[in-house]
Amino acid sequence: MKKINCIDVRELRFSNALKILLVMKLTIFLILFSVLGAIASDSYAQSKKLTLDMEKASVQDILTEIENQSEFYFLYSENVIDVKREVSVDIENKNIEPVLNALFDNTNVAYVVKDRIIVLSSDELIDNVIETVWQQKSVSGTIADEDGNALPGVTIYVKGTTNGTVSNSDGSYQIGNVADDAVLVFSFIGLETQEIVVGNKTELNVTMQQSSVQLEEVVTVGYGVQKKVNLTGSISSVKTEELQNIPMANLSNAMAGRAPGVQVIGNSGLAGATSSVRIRGSFGEPLYVINGILKGKADFDALDPNEVETINFLKDAASAAIYGSSAGNGVVLITTKEGKIQKPMFNYKTSYSTSRTTQPYQSYTATEELEFINNVAVTRGQPEPYGPEIFDYFKDKNYDINDLIWQNPTTKQHNLSVNGGSEKITYF
Repeated sequence: MKKINCIDVRELRFSNALKILLVMKLTIFLILFSVLGAIASDSYAQSKKLTLDMEKASVQDILTEIENQSEFYFLYSENVIDVKREVSVDIENKNIEPVLNALFDNTNVAYVVKDRIIVLSSDELIDNVIETVWQQKSVSGTIADEDGNALPGVTIYVKGTTNGTVSNSDGSYQIGNVADDAVLVFSFIGLETQEIVVGNKTELNVTMQQSSVQLEEVVTVGYGVQKKVNLTGSISSVKTEELQNIPMANLSNAMAGRAPGVQVIGNSGLAGATSSVRIRGSFGEPLYVINGILKGKADFDALDPNEVETINFLKDAASAAIYGSSAGNGVVLITTKEGKIQKPMFNYKTSYSTSRTTQPYQSYTATEELEFINNVAVTRGQPEPYGPEIFDYFKDKNYDINDLIWQNPTTKQHNLSVNGGSEKITYF
């Protein structure tokens, strides 16, 4: 077991000297382990579950087993703690506190859990340990953007450690166990990360600046905006600049051949008909999310390329972790354009397109059509539905069905937009 041997103080004559020496030793031990980086997150003690089933085992053996099952580290003096005492423990899937309560029930042993370090001492000495070693200051403050608006969800942590917190809905935060030479890191998606030395301050109010990362370098995903080089999931992006000069009746038709792993197939010859979108050979349409809101395929097709900022295809199983089982066929994330701080700018665009068949349908005369229907009936063992009278009627009334149903389709589009705004409001 990872135990620190302590100086034998049994020969000391005064109890006050014994107390002072024990407190000094515990102080040195805790400072040493702090320097070596043994301290991790405070949540470890709450999240780590232990299972113990030991009959008439010594306290020392039980502590050793706890250390073997976890990353906990016990500090104590055998002059204060009777580790030879036999105890029976039967605990399943519990955190450390119920285990320690069962282990030292009806004794004068007290404990303090600090991250992964657990100090065992007597009730009389434990307060001195807390006051002399673990009394560290906390830092608090508020976080706002350039316009003075409160920023919730900003991550704050001590650089080089896992000690951190997140700002509240009003932008306020508080983080404990902060040394004077510590550096606090403030980070938020889309804003510049800031690092501030604490020094002797106990209050730090921070203003976050807009990030200078270019739009082409980031990808919109279900959990925010990230740099494309930092992504591990399978994501394909389509640059909408390539689509704005292509005349089309709906947005899905424009996706054909523009994203790897995405199959776009037109299933109809009608003008303006939508195309099916399949991601990695799935059997159904993907989930469409427009500006963070779940929408249908019709809403996606109704978008004009001129109003779309980014289109991203989430193709791997990680999408299900964000949107659930409805993302089993993949996710299409669409972000529309926003207004900019500028004078009103008007844009007008029009397009005209037409289509031609590549191969005409096969032509049949009316007589050939009747013969075909009769032959189908005979093949099925049924009587012929048309007799000589019908054949005589249609023998001089032949027509080409393609002349009736086939027309060369045309599509016209007109797009008018205005973009502008001030520091208070923007519009598109």
